[in-house]
Amino acid sequence: MAQRKRDFKDLKKNTINNLTGSLPGSRPGQVRTFKNKHSFMKLNKFSAANMSHIRQKASTIRLQRKGANIISDLAVESIGLKAGDKVSLVQDEDNPSDWYLMIDEQEGFTLRADKDSKHLSFNCAALSNTVLDACFDNVFSATFKLITEPNKSGGVNYYPIILAGAIVREYAQPDGSDGGEQEDQ
Repeated sequence: MAQRKRDFKDLKKNTINNLTGSLPGSRPGQVRTFKNKHSFMKLNKFSAANMSHIRQKASTIRLQRKGANIISDLAVESIGLKAGDKVSLVQDEDNPSDWYLMIDEQEGFTLRADKDSKHLSFNCAALSNTVLDACFDNVFSATFKLITEPNKSGGVNYYPIILAGAIVREYAQPDGSDGGEQEDQ
């Protein structure tokens, strides 16, 4: 029993050393294997030093099946939107995968400010479902990058919505687990 406790203490010490990078010859992201008579562990180290993909703050628009659609604070600031402005989403007929946000004071959805937040939102489940159905299967919501440098046509600014690389949230799985958030490739 005493030997087993010593083995566990050694394993714990080696694990902590690996996670802090203090083992000789360790490098970021290196898989270290620790063995003793009673257990086997493979550990991957994830830290700020070895993680190349960390979400940066970006101009985005999030569409949700229930209709709560959110324009990020960075996009709001970059485009110059404010509560009470009206926006629409438009789809290019020649390239159906090209979607744009436009300021549409005549027929658009009215933007509102949410309490204690700098982002703006609007509601329309039919619009969200149309875009999400065109892009994905079994997705509850998706966050798309929104380009704040407009394409101009006929005196109107169209802000491109980038569908590739969207961060999607899937519906709950039949076993009750959450589908989770993942980046679309």
